[in-house]
Amino acid sequence: MMKMKKIKREREGQHSMTSLFTFATTFVINTLMISPLSAAMSTLPADYDKQHPYYIKFCSSSQWRPLDHNIGEGVPTGHAVFFLKGVCMDHNPKQEHLPDLRLCAEKDLNDSDIGVGLSSDGHYKNTAYIATPGLKHFLYGGMENEKEMFDQQKYQDIIEEDVRAGYFSGITIKEDFLSPSETSELRQIEAKLASATTEAEKEAALFERSKLVAKLSFGTDYALALSRYLYCINVPVNKEVMSEVVTHLNGLNHGLKDSKDTLWRGKQKPSDDYLWDAIYNNCAHTAHNAVAATGAVRALAVDAPLLSQIRNLGIPGSSLLKIQKQVQAMQIDPEAMFQNLQLRKALVEKNWMPFQHDNLMEVIPFHQKNELYEDTAESMRNHNPYMSVDILPSFVGKFIPSLRNFFNEFDLKAKKVRALGQNPVFSYQAEDGELALQDHYLYFNEKYDNALAKLQKIKSSSKYRHMLEVIKVHQKTKEFQDAYDYVRFMDKFEKQIKKQKESLESNLM
Repeated sequence: MMKMKKIKREREGQHSMTSLFTFATTFVINTLMISPLSAAMSTLPADYDKQHPYYIKFCSSSQWRPLDHNIGEGVPTGHAVFFLKGVCMDHNPKQEHLPDLRLCAEKDLNDSDIGVGLSSDGHYKNTAYIATPGLKHFLYGGMENEKEMFDQQKYQDIIEEDVRAGYFSGITIKEDFLSPSETSELRQIEAKLASATTEAEKEAALFERSKLVAKLSFGTDYALALSRYLYCINVPVNKEVMSEVVTHLNGLNHGLKDSKDTLWRGKQKPSDDYLWDAIYNNCAHTAHNAVAATGAVRALAVDAPLLSQIRNLGIPGSSLLKIQKQVQAMQIDPEAMFQNLQLRKALVEKNWMPFQHDNLMEVIPFHQKNELYEDTAESMRNHNPYMSVDILPSFVGKFIPSLRNFFNEFDLKAKKVRALGQNPVFSYQAEDGELALQDHYLYFNEKYDNALAKLQKIKSSSKYRHMLEVIKVHQKTKEFQDAYDYVRFMDKFEKQIKKQKESLESNLM
């Protein structure tokens, strides 16, 4: 059971207090968009992984800025990545391509580090994502001490260790988005591979290529918090739902094979490569659609004709807000869920719904002891790391950097992203010096009660009573099947909500 402060208020007063608190919080976050002047960085409860062996951690990041200004800086919208708790990938140094993802052995799932972090990157040909094992590695390159200095030597050590572990073996690089020096290095490596006459020469060239992949990916595809802040939402799923996510992601890479000449962006695809594009298929599309594979949100189209694609832009912060709305802020309405085929399937076939307590927002801080990357929060009012979500501030941040901080003050969606991770209703927060979930639990307890009240109203309706009569006849007609599906769904809904409410109330004792 997750530990939390005991709630001292009487149960009779909980409902009104929660309603008032929820109203006030919603007004501040959604209307005023005010970020608190200061708040402790949130985290997850110590036994979260024991309670939830499988979950998706979807993250939207702030912009990254190397202290070496010759390297350049990241885009204003930051980056979207995700970590799959309970999912593994069996890397080895001699792999010729990324292995498939798979569910980890169940005996290991209490360990919060067991999982794989994924990120889409435009540098690579033969994979839609980079995948590296372990949460600590994904976030901090394996560094565990926040007081340890991250410097050039540590950077080199992390890269060397990861390359020898085979995390980047078999990944091929394209020249798009490379700097002149990186392009030159890649061409030299490819020349060595082409001229290799011994196995040792080939292995040495492949090691150099893996090292270049590791350099290109550092701070973007892994070791992310060494270069930026991360705003994440954790969505617990069950084994069956996570299996769907794994199948979807493996399919992305399997689908690259023989994809040349297929319909792509209104024309024929020119190659079998993964072709990253800011509009058509970017990091946010991959991360968002991994969550969409659960049924929690609508998938974003990729590589569609331009007019269709414009309606499916992938923006990291925007996807975070859409997911947060669906798993935390939406009312739990049984009728609306039944009408949504994805949600209906998830509940009926996999006994899962996205609306649940323990969907927690989380702020993962930038590693402060840092000689390679700038802390972008230092230049922002109220210690707000630089990131853009709205289109205009993003455009200004990209093309008129001198005005980016001014325009960022009007980016209401970015302010909302930063504020959500500091909201005690939606995250694991400090209260009187202790971490607590009481506001979060009270908020969802009210949602569960409202959902059950709506369900009772449905079951008392003449429409529902008529469906029960239709089912009794057992005729194989469309009316019978429709009635059976509806009644079955409502029964499943009631069992799932009561199960979630029981779990929540055990934490309120």
